[in-house]
Amino acid sequence: MVVSIFLLWEIAIKQEWIKVYIYGQPSGVWRELLKSLQDGSLLKHTSVTAYESILGFIIGGALGSAIGLLLWLSPTLAKVSRPVMVALNGVPKIALAPLIIVWFGVGIESKIAIAAIICFIVAVITAYSGTQEIDLDLIRLMRSLGATRWQTFTKVVTPGSVPWLISGFRLNLLRWLHLVLSLGLFLAFD
Repeated sequence: MVVSIFLLWEIAIKQEWIKVYIYGQPSGVWRELLKSLQDGSLLKHTSVTAYESILGFIIGGALGSAIGLLLWLSPTLAKVSRPVMVALNGVPKIALAPLIIVWFGVGIESKIAIAAIICFIVAVITAYSGTQEIDLDLIRLMRSLGATRWQTFTKVVTPGSVPWLISGFRLNLLRWLHLVLSLGLFLAFD
């Protein structure tokens, strides 16, 4: 099935039914792939993309998880920021590209920032959701024993939120893989 689609695509280009500058040509992509494999540029571009995206994944996931957990300490701030985070999660991240380029330039920093932003909001939302699922009886028990809010946070809330943090990292991992594949394909044919 896939081979027939590529064959039909190639025929449509050769017969000039569709424009090559709009749709590309499967044989041209294949030639470029072989050329970039031979001269080593594919490996070079792939390693740079992997570095950028892994670093962005780590920064966005760690920072987002920390902020999501810390929102438990301020319920008012959490209530105010939750609708903003949900709205920002719905914004296509490519729409932020012009701002990111102005702030970080066109170098490696902007690509790391995009990867971090993609992971950040999901990490914040899942980490905060995890803090809201902590058993209230445990929190009441800590208060009855005279624990401060910070002690309750470090001894009950943070450890109890670990499954949610892992879930957030798993969600971000899928987004990260998508980013790696899309950026890798883009950079391979620079």
